[in-house]
Amino acid sequence: MFPEPRRRRFTSARDNGAAIARAIVTLGQSLGLAVIAEGVETVEQRDFLARHDCNMYQGYLFSRPVPADQLVSLVAA
Repeated sequence: MFPEPRRRRFTSARDNGAAIARAIVTLGQSLGLAVIAEGVETVEQRDFLARHDCNMYQGYLFSRPVPADQLVSLVAA
């Protein structure tokens, strides 16, 4: 039903994605916004974000997409 996620890495110091992720988290926090990382697929990504003070996430690491009518029962579990 839903395609498999594309694996992306942004946790390496040599990866420009790491610098971009850090910059986005810092910018959002400096503006007083809650920052929610979207598309978190691995524990490594979640840990990287946590080390950089981003503590809210969503993505395949936590759940595959589900139809709206199944969401309530999933969250209640």
